[in-house]
Order: sequence, then C-alpha cells, then structure tokens
Amino acid sequence: SALRRIDIGRSPQARRSEAKSSALRRIDIGRSPQARRSETKSSALRKSKYRYLCMPVSAFSAEIERTAKNQISRFYGRCGVVRKRYQTVILCIVIVSCLMTACQNHYRENATPTGYEPGEIGQPQIMYEGTVYYYQFTGFDEPLPDGYTLVGEVEEVDNRNYPLRDWAGCRLQKGQEIYADDDKTDAVYVAYDKGFAKFSASAEDPSRKREQVYFNGQWYDAGKLSDGTLEWLAMYNSLSEEEQLSFSYIPWDLRELSGLADGEDARTEETASEEDQEGAFGVELEATDVTEAGLTLICRQSGGYVSGELQTGTAYFLEKREDGQWTQVQPLQELVWEDIALLIPMGGNTEWKIDWSDSFGTLPDGFYRIGKEITDFRAAGDYDTTVCYAEFEIEERDGEDGRNGEAG
Repeated sequence: SALRRIDIGRSPQARRSEAKSSALRRIDIGRSPQARRSETKSSALRKSKYRYLCMPVSAFSAEIERTAKNQISRFYGRCGVVRKRYQTVILCIVIVSCLMTACQNHYRENATPTGYEPGEIGQPQIMYEGTVYYYQFTGFDEPLPDGYTLVGEVEEVDNRNYPLRDWAGCRLQKGQEIYADDDKTDAVYVAYDKGFAKFSASAEDPSRKREQVYFNGQWYDAGKLSDGTLEWLAMYNSLSEEEQLSFSYIPWDLRELSGLADGEDARTEETASEEDQEGAFGVELEATDVTEAGLTLICRQSGGYVSGELQTGTAYFLEKREDGQWTQVQPLQELVWEDIALLIPMGGNTEWKIDWSDSFGTLPDGFYRIGKEITDFRAAGDYDTTVCYAEFEIEERDGEDGRNGEAG
C-alpha cells in the first residue's frame, strides 16, 4: 500500500523506468558474473558510440587524434619490450656459439678423429696360431659358447704395430685369457671383466692372402707369392724372433722378392742345397744318369717339418746357369702335364725317370738344374708347397759328337 501511494505521485515516465530497472534486476540475478561483465562492457560501448554521435566535429577530431597517439605509444612500447627480448636471445646465441667454437678448436688440437694418438691402431686384435682375429664391436659381455676352452693369454701388446706372432695383440691387456675351439677356426673369444668378446678372423691376416704380407720388417705384395709361400709366412710370423733366426728355410720366390738372393748374408739360389731343403720338408733331390735328353731324379726324405702327406706331380722345369744367374730353359712347345699325384714316402727314397727330348729337345753343354714343386698335403685347400732343385752338368764327350752328363 505504501509503494502504491509512492507510485501514484510519480510520472508515467518514472514508472516505466522503474519497471524497466526492476525487470533488468530480476534478469541480472540469474546471470553469471561473466555475463554481467560482458553486458556492462556492451553498455559502455553503446554509450561511447552515442557520445561520438552527439559530439561536435572539432571535438570528434581531437578525440580521434588522442586515441591514435595512445595506440601508437602502446605499439612502440610493446616493440621495445619485444626488441629487448630478441636482443637478449641473440646475445645468448652468440655467447653459446663462441663457447662451442672454442671447445671444438681445443678438441681438434688435442685429439684425433678416432680418439687415439696419431699412428695408433684403434681396433682390438689378437694373433692366434698364425691368424689375426679382429674385434667386431659386438660387446664385452657375451657368454662363452660351448666347446671353447682356455688356450693361452695375451703376452705382448703394441698399439702402433699389427700383431705378427701368436699371443700378440693391439688394444688389449697383458694377461687377458684367450679361448678357442679347434673345430671353429673362424673366431676366438677374449675374456673381459663382465664376460667375453668375440674376435673374428678377417681377410687381412697373412694366412688369408692379405694384399700386403710382412716379412723381416718389410711389407710385400702378396700377389707375387705362391699360395704355399703365403701359408709358410703365416707360420713363420707366428714364431718368436729367436725361432725365426734359427729357421733354415725361406721359399725361393720370397727370397727373390725380398732381395735376400742378392744379399751378403743370404743363401743364394746357386747354393740352395741339402740344408735348405731339409729345413722345409726334409726332401733332397739328386740327378743321376744325366744325358742331353733326360736323367733319373732320386728323391730322399729325412726329417724336416711335415704335417700331412708329401707328394709331387709330373711337372718340372729346367734352368741353365749363365753369367752367374739361373735362366729358365724355354720349352719347344706348350707343356701339358698328366694330372696325377706322386707320393713321397717318409724316411725313404723314390726315383723318377725324366725324358725331356719332346719338351726341351737335346740340351747343349753347360750347368743346369731341375726343379720340382713338393707339397705337404693335409686336405683340400689345406697344404704347404715348396720347390726343390737338383743341379747337374752336361759336358761334351771327348772325341765324340755326342755329349755325356754328370750330376752336380
């Protein structure tokens, strides 16, 4: 009743405004704070627009100019903050780059690309039974396979030279145990703290025809040596220095390649004798019943180092001594040999009749030698080979047109 009496004294316009405000308040009660703020902002914008519409032209221009100046000032202020941030980032990048460059230069001055000193070997390796085995980076904690047993330990370590004798290695420690399996020659295992490391045979060891082979401090082209000589080198390099000095036999092609045949302390080809041959397989050849067209070749075997079955073939060659050098006698035609194996009994003698009249014709007088290749055969692809000689002389007969020969 009191509100009605108050409402009677108000004008219709005030009543409508009050009703509208009351309705807005009722609507506003059910809205969220975010909706209220949005409504307030929209109302302010509407009032601002109405203010601009009612504003004189001069005042409107001044307001536009003031607003533009404020926006420009804010923009440059933000650019200044961004510029300072970018300057800080760029400065950090420059400092980090300088530090990395300095560290890199220091590393280059004090280290090699492999991490080892210049001239040092980086890959671990070990020689066992004349074969070099190489670590293939498979880890140092592998289990030991069945069948592998302890065969020895590392006795010599040299990180600047490749191993040239058994139990010598690179990038290892003296005393490390070596395990091998006689039935598996492609790998050995070396013991480490946490397990074992596998070392595999490679084509780079002397027994597997490496491109360069080592002999008495020098490297030589393997392509100029026979298979038997390469295998002999693998055995020779596995010996100690004392054993090498006492070794009496050196293959003829290796002697020629290394220049030992011309050296002051070397045994020359013309003095390759019984001592040399016995140092190989204990084989000695002797020429008897010599004529200008053939001879009888006696083969004696005694002692020597033989690991298989000694044998030879039907092939042979002739050389004549001229001006202190042995020169090969050229055949009349291409030689064809019967492919059979002639066995050489151990500790016994055997002889072969040789007729070269069809192959070389009749030989003039002079000093000659006949050479045959002797093989220590163990299995297919597993053998050693050397060449043995027998010297002889063909003399002119006194008072006859023919010639008579004597064994040398």
